[in-house]
Amino acid sequence: MAREAGADSFWFKDFSPIELTEVMDKTVSGENYWPENCPMSSLEIPSSAD
Repeated sequence: MAREAGADSFWFKDFSPIELTEVMDKTVSGENYWPENCPMSSLEIPSSAD
């Protein structure tokens, strides 16, 4: 979804700051980063209290 929206790179925030900084630096230099696998998660929408 991020790629289709035009993002140059995408990385999950649960990685160490050093890895994230490397991704940011290389993206600014023109490289692209995309994770090989996406973690499985689901979003739950809370039900409204009636």
